[in-house]
Amino acid sequence: EARSRASLRAHGARSDGEEPSLSRRSLLQLPAWASAGLALAGPARVSAAAPVGEGGLPEGARQFDNVLRMRVEWDVMGKTVQDSEELSAAQWRNIQGFLRRAYQVGNDMKFVAKGVSKDKQAAAFKAVEAIQKSIEGADKPAQQNDRAAFLVAQKDVARQIADFLELISDVPDEL
Repeated sequence: EARSRASLRAHGARSDGEEPSLSRRSLLQLPAWASAGLALAGPARVSAAAPVGEGGLPEGARQFDNVLRMRVEWDVMGKTVQDSEELSAAQWRNIQGFLRRAYQVGNDMKFVAKGVSKDKQAAAFKAVEAIQKSIEGADKPAQQNDRAAFLVAQKDVARQIADFLELISDVPDEL
């Protein structure tokens, strides 16, 4: 019986029938058990807590961020081509690679377009298709290292991207 009382006391139970209470030892062990339980649970999905540059945005916001980044990079690329007297073959290859990545951002544009009002959706999808077609058209001058023709195509795509962003904007004109 002494052994069973010792066992009861160790687990916080009382032999006189009263409610058990936490002992200091049990209270001190609680953080250790909690951290062990968290470790066993495995890593939780923390993409929303990750930094913005590391994929930390939720669906929709991530795609919109990709569109905005592409627009900025598109403008920087156009300024680089415009300010350069002559581009090397390697630079033109890099531009062609960028065109392919920019074309893929069209998928993100389509995802974003799904979130606009029904009356704007059809126009937004047509705008994305036009942007992708224009990006394809910019590939030919890039392959031929034709700076002047490429700049015309680049400016056209930049205008189309701005028009797309204006179309999907839901900010009232009064603001």
